[in-house]
Amino acid sequence: MSAAPLFGPLCIRADAGPSMGIGHLMRCLALAQAWQDRGGAVTFVTATGEPALLSRLIREGFAVHELKALPGTDADAGETLAAAAKAAAGMAGSGWLVVDGYQFPTNYLRALKAGNYGLLAVDDLATIDLQAADLVLNQNKQATAGMYAGRVASSHLLLGSSFALLRREFLLARETVPEAMASPPRNGDARDVVITLGGGDPANVTGRVLELLAGFRDRRLRLTVIVGPANAHLVALRDSAAQLQPAHDVALLMDPPDLPALLARADVAISAAGSSCWELACLGVPMLLIVTADNQRPSAAALAADDLAIVLGWHAGLLATDLLPRLRTLLMDPSARHRLSRAAGQLIDGRGAGRVAERIATFPVRLRTATAADAALLHDWANDPLTRRMSFSTEPIPWDTHQPWLTGRLANPDCRLYIGEDDGGEALGQVRLDRAAATATLSIGVAPKVRGRGYAARLVRLAAVECLQSGWCRIVEARVRPENAASLATFRRAGFTARGPAGGSGSVLFSLV
Repeated sequence: MSAAPLFGPLCIRADAGPSMGIGHLMRCLALAQAWQDRGGAVTFVTATGEPALLSRLIREGFAVHELKALPGTDADAGETLAAAAKAAAGMAGSGWLVVDGYQFPTNYLRALKAGNYGLLAVDDLATIDLQAADLVLNQNKQATAGMYAGRVASSHLLLGSSFALLRREFLLARETVPEAMASPPRNGDARDVVITLGGGDPANVTGRVLELLAGFRDRRLRLTVIVGPANAHLVALRDSAAQLQPAHDVALLMDPPDLPALLARADVAISAAGSSCWELACLGVPMLLIVTADNQRPSAAALAADDLAIVLGWHAGLLATDLLPRLRTLLMDPSARHRLSRAAGQLIDGRGAGRVAERIATFPVRLRTATAADAALLHDWANDPLTRRMSFSTEPIPWDTHQPWLTGRLANPDCRLYIGEDDGGEALGQVRLDRAAATATLSIGVAPKVRGRGYAARLVRLAAVECLQSGWCRIVEARVRPENAASLATFRRAGFTARGPAGGSGSVLFSLV
């Protein structure tokens, strides 16, 4: 999809380390990739001291500011705002901040928001003060608006697994997965088991799993043990792998570059019940989950309740009788693996980071489908003098013509008509798309009272991306009169590409794919 100036400077504040793991930083990396893919620039502010993680961020083309202040303090907030201001200097577009971590109290978030940036807070536990952020992201399967009930929300909520932040390599790997999930595997001689228990794994749950697997004697397994860059137990794990080697084939890999491919090849995954769940689900890998932190309990319970994974329980009490029988059943039962694979694969499509990026860029605009009750509003907008002057047909539209036209459009499956609103419910304008084959032609009208506030590009972007990503069309085009400077600028801001004159019609043709 074409780059859009709507995607201005983005500053992300997240940490990683042996005690907290790397999940917060890695899912923010996914959001940064989606922002970058849309033409935006990203700066990370982090207290992470792991060289491998810092190198990864720099290698991907992101600016990195290594935090000097104590995380979560007023000094941290000041340093983060200064880094954001430096990154935004001389750049077009509105600046946004993203905060992800449990170390940031409400007063910290309020200090950032006071810096006149948009603020998105990632919130796993539904505990955030909704007044402290513009957008709140809770990507857990069990997240609902009811979890935030009783609090006045000036923010918008991005809730559920459709917003799960996965790096672009998982989306690419996902493209090879659907055929594998379409029908059950034909043999029960599965042997490939991946073990991934977090980027830090401070309790060395990985070592405990390897110890228990020494008691698995049904068949020789091919074990791929994934160790994150913040793991402090590498020496002990090498010893554990060597001791297990006579019974099973063991590959111990530190932060492998081809992680999605390794996961996708597995018959079964033994995983922590953290963010790696969404990666495995995206690839349709059957999961045995171990709860390694208290904040993982709700997600693990939700996944188990819907038969999306098998939960083995709390790591400290893990026994051979918890792990081995369940592993045996999955390895020997192709239909059981297939059931888990299909269910998990339907939960996550890998596009969550893109959805979040689009929501940030178009905030606070949202769309609803137009109805017959909007007839008078649409008629007034259509007959605004400036709208008529810049239209290809400049004559006023009679009410008797407008009513049957609207009825026909609303009933036509090849037409989508949206009303744009702000977060207070004020109507901002309309966007219409008319489809012929795989191409939709877009037209827009902004409410006269909100012209000049920057809503037009957001309306265009929201509607076009919705129709493209839903598969309703493959190309969105727009035709603009060359003297209509405002509309020309709108479509460029929304990421459309000018294709030149539109077939002798005296207009400029734009497209977005």
